[in-house]
Amino acid sequence: MPSLSSKRGTPGPQQERAARTRSLFLDTAEKLFVEVGYDATTMTAVAERANTSIGALYRWFPDKAALGSALMLRYSQEIENHWDPVLAAAARVPTPEFAAMMIETTMDFFRERPAFFVLREAPIKRYRAPAARKNLREAFARAFRSRKAGPVARSRVRDRKRRNRHHERLSGWSCFCSP
Repeated sequence: MPSLSSKRGTPGPQQERAARTRSLFLDTAEKLFVEVGYDATTMTAVAERANTSIGALYRWFPDKAALGSALMLRYSQEIENHWDPVLAAAARVPTPEFAAMMIETTMDFFRERPAFFVLREAPIKRYRAPAARKNLREAFARAFRSRKAGPVARSRVRDRKRRNRHHERLSGWSCFCSP
């Protein structure tokens, strides 16, 4: 499934070496955001930790906010990749199992990417195209609509039907039961 995110901002790298450098900056910033926090992380610290020049860092990211935004975009693409197999399995598993799979997959992602929460609190602009948000919502809706009703879901339907029959029988008595 293609990514449901959209890319905005600086153009992507054209060569493999440039892609590695850009990725190095993102990985380094991610580690620093976790270690010292967003506010204490500086562009100079990122460049030094990456063993590159500050100019190379500024070539890709004009400021720390752009670096944080690029990292959040990376996270949105990665979490979609984590969710793909779970969404694909939605029709084959009962609802409780599907929900547990979604929660566990999401928690695994958060454990792998602790900087996500640091960046969620950071004063950076996050951009996600409306079409990307809509596609993701629709993917989740399709998954929930297609999922197999498990024993819990079937028993709830049975209970609801039983309550409805009970209320129908009592409807003639409503004049006596109302306050």
